[in-house]
Amino acid sequence: LEFRRVPLFQPIQTVSVENAIKSVFYALNGVKGTEENPNFVSGVEEVFRGLGQGQRLFFMCDAGGTCEAVPGFIYGKQSRSLQAVYKAVDEANVPADMVGHVAGGLRGWAGAGNLGLTGEDVDSWKKKAGAVPF
Repeated sequence: LEFRRVPLFQPIQTVSVENAIKSVFYALNGVKGTEENPNFVSGVEEVFRGLGQGQRLFFMCDAGGTCEAVPGFIYGKQSRSLQAVYKAVDEANVPADMVGHVAGGLRGWAGAGNLGLTGEDVDSWKKKAGAVPF
């Protein structure tokens, strides 16, 4: 399994009044602000062009999401990976049958013992997965 990182969001880099307010709000809550990655679509297109025969793109975030109704979320639970799937199909023109979503996200995937990663930034993902309490 090869890992390529194409983040949907990135740390706030664009200078604007809106982002300054957003950064302060996030900082007051102990987190770093993010904005949409303007290179996401081109990054997905590049990875898609490099796929071999029979390979698909899989999108994963920290906790995953679902399109199915779950307690408290009758229309499913939104996640960054589901947003990325939608954007890959809608804007990067990746055929819907060529994308997948990892249910449960990194936490669920790592909890099942699936850490056979290769590719970019593997150590940071292994470290994050190892910090997840199971």
